[in-house]
Amino acid sequence: MSITEAAGERRTAKADAMKFLQAALAGDQVPATKVSRMAHEHGLTAKAIRSAREALGVEIARNGFGPGSRSLWSLPKLHIDAPLPTRKLARTGRVQT
Repeated sequence: MSITEAAGERRTAKADAMKFLQAALAGDQVPATKVSRMAHEHGLTAKAIRSAREALGVEIARNGFGPGSRSLWSLPKLHIDAPLPTRKLARTGRVQT
């Protein structure tokens, strides 16, 4: 297998994992153990899930402490009232949105 083929497979695995996480976390918070189990059932590796989780900015909350604690995953909430990012153009000095 060439390096290009391996990179393409990694991208596909990450893309598949991203689609999976978007569907699995579409509702409320989901326990990390449940996400891991479902991902394994879908044939996704822990590395692909970790890469997808980081790319999507999955939020992780801890519920409780000690042996009975749970880690809960959720997709980040979008802020509708947040201002759009702007950047100033170097040559003209105008602001671009």
